[in-house]
Amino acid sequence: MIFKFLFISLIFMINLTGCGGGGSSTTIQEGITVSFSAMPLSTTQKLPIGNKTFKTTEGVQITLKKAFLVIWSVKLETECSSSNFAQWFDWLIPQAFAHAQETPTQLGVPNVIDILSDDGNLLKLGEIYPPPSTYCGATVELMKADEDTQYLPKETPMLNKVLYIEGDYIPIGRNEAIPFVIDLAKTPRPRNLKFPVSLLLSTTKRTAQINFQINYDRWFDGVDFNALTEETQKDFLLNNVTNFLKYQSGV
Repeated sequence: MIFKFLFISLIFMINLTGCGGGGSSTTIQEGITVSFSAMPLSTTQKLPIGNKTFKTTEGVQITLKKAFLVIWSVKLETECSSSNFAQWFDWLIPQAFAHAQETPTQLGVPNVIDILSDDGNLLKLGEIYPPPSTYCGATVELMKADEDTQYLPKETPMLNKVLYIEGDYIPIGRNEAIPFVIDLAKTPRPRNLKFPVSLLLSTTKRTAQINFQINYDRWFDGVDFNALTEETQKDFLLNNVTNFLKYQSGV
């Protein structure tokens, strides 16, 4: 048994040496890390933590009392000119994957974003360790939360939800607020975001921070509140949510 153990150990050490053990492995030597964060941000003024009150472009006053959005995955892209990176014509995709896929270039940890947090407050989504390359953009997917999702709220059940909102609106020319609830599990099209400047990751550029902003105050632009329970308006709202997920900055 002792001889067998020593023989196996010797083979293991030989394999390590052949693969560049002891720190000479290319993957370990690169040490490339990309961190992703997201933050809610009004386009007109910085709003503090708590209820968010703003107006649509049509002048309808909205107050969000609860608002959660699930960012399912983020993937770095090396090709941003192909048809795969173009905007989709369909607002919704027919079905979602069972779970986010974790790869060296894709963050597979879903996150719930609390829109009522302080504007500009960065929420860390996670890190990936991609190979050296030039990355031109990122694809962000919004899908319903599962048990492994980070930042699940305690008081609001977000499992199997993509978007949940409680709030009220005041129509133009009226004073009384009308309450509404949005509870959606549909999967909108992925959001393809091209970086203003390509991100080159190499032995001399090993870290990067990519931030996204969620312009929640534009979600309800053009929405017909009289038909808010209809599927067409829900789809229109999800399309707005996707469109107003923006690339904020990266270093």
